[in-house]
Amino acid sequence: MKKKLILGAAGLVAAAAPILAVPAMHASAAQGDPTNTFRNLASGRCLDDSNEGLRMFSCNGGDFQKWEVHKWNDDTRELRNKATGRCLDHSEAYGLRTYPCNKSKWQSWYVIHGLGRNVNGSEIQLENQQTRKVLDGSFNKPGASENWYDGTQAWV
Repeated sequence: MKKKLILGAAGLVAAAAPILAVPAMHASAAQGDPTNTFRNLASGRCLDDSNEGLRMFSCNGGDFQKWEVHKWNDDTRELRNKATGRCLDHSEAYGLRTYPCNKSKWQSWYVIHGLGRNVNGSEIQLENQQTRKVLDGSFNKPGASENWYDGTQAWV
């Protein structure tokens, strides 16, 4: 009888293993989510999240500059760094940073298209859903600020 219980428990653990693995699979971007690089129109530098932290850095095509873009049902986007797995996050308490992804409004961004600052009109602005601040790449360290409609807040 003890053998049956032990085998039964082992069978239960083996059967539950695929279910327990689901959260780990959920941590990565959904299949089909596009991967983008965000280059600031004014500085020409790219949004980069590396061991150095979130920064503006010369564009080099590396994974620290690639962002998996997941579109939510409310038309906002989650921006998850391909190398670090962290999401772009903005709050009044902590400022702009990357942080473990948590599906919060601090990690949701509106994409505003067609600002008319680029020849082909492909530039965008990224506005945080919670704070309504716009991603700004005017310094070596990116920030989020009020929208002043200039190239420092435009991304291609």
